[in-house]
Amino acid sequence: MEIKRLFANMEIDWQRLNGPRIVREVQSPTPEPSLRNIQPKDLSSIPALRTLYDQAVRYGLFTDSEANFVSFISTAAYCRRVGENPAALFVYLVNKAELTSALQDEDRAIRELKEWRTNTSRTKDWLVMKRPAVQAAASAFPRKRY
Repeated sequence: MEIKRLFANMEIDWQRLNGPRIVREVQSPTPEPSLRNIQPKDLSSIPALRTLYDQAVRYGLFTDSEANFVSFISTAAYCRRVGENPAALFVYLVNKAELTSALQDEDRAIRELKEWRTNTSRTKDWLVMKRPAVQAAASAFPRKRY
């Protein structure tokens, strides 16, 4: 009974509902990012930064939290902006456990993270809110006269 009430105002968009996707792409033999060998391209990739962050947590450099992850990717944005060799600067800051960034770097990192999450998230895109029935009569929403 509770589930029926929960989904009472939802409907399925049948045109957007697809079965499981078949991935036919050949996996490229790119090595997984590593804290021991950070490439400049790793600083521009949210999945690579997530892998690097997970490694840093395993090594005990940081505690695992969303705030620390945002600081981690903000530091990567900072290094891309100011560093002559951004990968080396990033390695230096991470090894010292200093997550340095400016507000503009944090804004850029959050924007990139949101874009990545939006582009990779396919959950519930086929479940949409029902549109309320429009009542044509003017008396449906009576106005108070003052």
